[in-house]
Amino acid sequence: MTRSERLYRVLLQAYPGSYRREYEEPMMQHFRDQLRGVSGASQLMLFWIRTMLDLARTAPIRHLENRLPWHGFARFTSGARTAIFFARHAVRRIEAMEVQPRRRPDNREIPLSQECKRAFHSAIKEARALGETGVTTRHLVRAIRQQEATLASRVLRDHSVEGL
Repeated sequence: MTRSERLYRVLLQAYPGSYRREYEEPMMQHFRDQLRGVSGASQLMLFWIRTMLDLARTAPIRHLENRLPWHGFARFTSGARTAIFFARHAVRRIEAMEVQPRRRPDNREIPLSQECKRAFHSAIKEARALGETGVTTRHLVRAIRQQEATLASRVLRDHSVEGL
């Protein structure tokens, strides 16, 4: 483990324990993936500045989520939140390979499209209608498939993925 990885693992202590237990390993993997693309002292310094800004912005929000259960993705099960985390991570990789990069600083979260917001809302409504306590990946898949004009829906249909 590199010094940067050890330091990042220590910094993760700023997040609530329940959040760390669920996301520490995916966050460490994301950190390692980004760190691999860093070469040279100046890039490393910029990488750490972005990392610290992200930590300063997101850690307080994660603490508030424990106090405000309707905030953020609190209605989603850990499996659904993990799927969303990795989907956003994949989008960052895809955007990095675009010929015309998007003009968004690396430390900002990817904004949700209207289709994505509709899918999340639909998944929440379905879970409620079924009397279930949390939104699962099954609800997400069904809700994404309902957004017929999206790439995600086409991929699910092309691979015959149903709402499990």
